[in-house]
Amino acid sequence: VDRLGRIECSVSVPPSSDLEEVRSALESGVAGLEWKSQGKEAAVYVKELGSLDIRFGVEVWIDDVTESDQRQSDLNEALWRSLKKAGIGMAPSPERARRRGGSASCRS
Repeated sequence: VDRLGRIECSVSVPPSSDLEEVRSALESGVAGLEWKSQGKEAAVYVKELGSLDIRFGVEVWIDDVTESDQRQSDLNEALWRSLKKAGIGMAPSPERARRRGGSASCRS
């Protein structure tokens, strides 16, 4: 039975952020994930450019889709740590700015 699955995450950063620095930080966070599938490459890409934020997409493959909830949490934490280590803040998304301080939306 094939249990390969993909976890996707969107991370928003301020529009003043250096794109190469953000990409590097996110790639560094993904590189340290020991549980990611070795059979498929992870991806980090610019998803949207806006006046309020720049949204990056992160996709990571896992070998067992039944672990997607735990791995989603692990991915979120790894990306957050990498951004924080690089001194990069997250941008509030327009629809969430009133409720939260930053923006990251992830799904599997």
